[in-house]
Amino acid sequence: FDDFGFGCCAGGWTYSNQTDVSTPGFLNAGSAITGGGVDGSANYGVAYLGDDRTRVSFAMPSLISGAYFTNTTYAFLAMKDGNDGAGFVKGPFSDTGFNGGPDFLRLTIIGRDASDAVTGTVDFLLADGDDVVADWTWVDLQALGMVSALSFSLASSD
Repeated sequence: FDDFGFGCCAGGWTYSNQTDVSTPGFLNAGSAITGGGVDGSANYGVAYLGDDRTRVSFAMPSLISGAYFTNTTYAFLAMKDGNDGAGFVKGPFSDTGFNGGPDFLRLTIIGRDASDAVTGTVDFLLADGDDVVADWTWVDLQALGMVSALSFSLASSD
């Protein structure tokens, strides 16, 4: 958490047990749109991408089978309804988006070896046109091979 004043801004990883699936805006960025964790778990992790604090490192090279991902309530409502609580998003996302093609929000998971070289990448669309992920979705990460770390990036049409 970096305090730039007025309670802003989160960075890196945190855990959450927030269940608010209806309040728009960045103050609700800690709630998963599912209202809880995978298989009804009360707790889950939230990543605030934007710098290297979301990097996940392993004590020894590992083959990661996969992980579950979903949108936060903030991201979901901004993309699905165009309601981000502040007017930053040019939403709602659609199949004929801002650049003429479908709007998208793409998460890229990057595998890294012990020397930080990229072993591979896996893309997961958190939004594809007006189809916005609202469930925990398993993403197979075995294509990354043996990794010493994972890093993450986002790209969007908006």
